[in-house]
Amino acid sequence: MNARGLALVITAAMVAAWALSAMPPVQITVNSPGPAPVEARTAPGVPVAAQEAAEPPTEAASPPAIADAEPYAPSAVLAAPEEAAPFSRPGPAAIAVPGSRAIDMPILIYHTIRPGPPPASQMARWLTVTPEAFEQQLKFLKDNGYHSISFSQLADFLEKGIALPDRPAIISFDDGWDNQFVYGYPLLLKYGFGATFFVVTNYLDRPNFMTIEQLKTMIANGMAIGAHTRSHPALAGIGNPHKQWDEIAGSKSFLEERLGVAIDTFAYPYGSYNAAVEAMVKAAGFRTARTVNFGTHYTADDLATLAGLTFPIYVNHYRGKVELTAHEMAR
Repeated sequence: MNARGLALVITAAMVAAWALSAMPPVQITVNSPGPAPVEARTAPGVPVAAQEAAEPPTEAASPPAIADAEPYAPSAVLAAPEEAAPFSRPGPAAIAVPGSRAIDMPILIYHTIRPGPPPASQMARWLTVTPEAFEQQLKFLKDNGYHSISFSQLADFLEKGIALPDRPAIISFDDGWDNQFVYGYPLLLKYGFGATFFVVTNYLDRPNFMTIEQLKTMIANGMAIGAHTRSHPALAGIGNPHKQWDEIAGSKSFLEERLGVAIDTFAYPYGSYNAAVEAMVKAAGFRTARTVNFGTHYTADDLATLAGLTFPIYVNHYRGKVELTAHEMAR
């Protein structure tokens, strides 16, 4: 890591520590290793990307030629994947607020799920959870009445007012590590939860990462796949708009061609984005996009910059407000 990357890590960690110290904690802890790396903002609209631990390989396939910032247009109209049982549907206690287009709910972020002792670095510990801890977290969500939904369901609610189940939550995974399939996916099925897996397309079918066939298996069992670029760059730091467009739209077309389903959700690597990157994500045909900002309150205006949290940060600092808001809405 160069000096600039190290400075970004330190800045993000300091902002995370400040943010946590400013919020009164809810006294609930489920295997909490500490705060997760988050996107720091030095001024409104100016993101500073947090460097993730244990970066994946950086070798990337040569990008194809692309047109000047033209909207992404798939060669064939693809249907959205059928959302199987893991994603919950509205029930008697569904959240539906006439005339409202806002909701408070968690979008949870995971990276690495693996057994063994904690990693040596603090950053890696923030990004890693053991299978035992992950199961405890899923059990906590199940026991407390949470229901998993997809990013498409969140967009349907915010844009169209289509009802959501009581206590909705989105579970998401970044990068496409194979340990997510080996350890995380079976536990999601065990507890009846759906999740969205944001994958880096250049890493697929390579050691330590998932394969296309594994992605197809998860889709067939109710999981969703999202794009996380071709090679995991900090998009806001790329000076070439052609390269930015290829990373964004190219990852979408790659997945759609191989999986045969529409890919309409995106996650910004390192949480790095700016107005131009956000505009490209929308032009590429993504309906939703997730950052690593703190937050749980969403409107339709936030669909291209959705916040996300690690489980410990949500439970200890946001859960009380979210559940209180949901209770007041249901009254």
